[in-house]
Amino acid sequence: MFLYVELYNEARITEFELDTGQAYLSLFHALASGDRPHLLAVIDGKPVGFIAWTVDLTFSKRPIVAMREFFVIRKHRRGALGKYLLKLMLLELKHIDACLFQAALAPRIPDCAGSVRNLFLKEGMREVGVVMQKILT
Repeated sequence: MFLYVELYNEARITEFELDTGQAYLSLFHALASGDRPHLLAVIDGKPVGFIAWTVDLTFSKRPIVAMREFFVIRKHRRGALGKYLLKLMLLELKHIDACLFQAALAPRIPDCAGSVRNLFLKEGMREVGVVMQKILT
């Protein structure tokens, strides 16, 4: 839960107010049910990063995977930790025989935009489409 709070604070999200109780319930359900798998990076017993995704079989015989969250705390951001989290997730996706991986990259942490994009490009991803958002009042 600590990492989700850090992500919310660093990303300066203003479109909604963080509800830690709801976030905890959502995370608990996601992990207990397997609906939103996570890989967690831990250094010296402390969580320092994670990547999470969902698996969809709506239109395909093989799984289609969408990244939900990807975050590494500032202290470990410029190292190889993010690269390893992404590579480990991609290995897991091969294990489940996924046919497609999609990641909507909209980094809201100012010093991450270019590096996150480059990380995904180096892993053989290509740019497709655009992320759109509308605040509903």
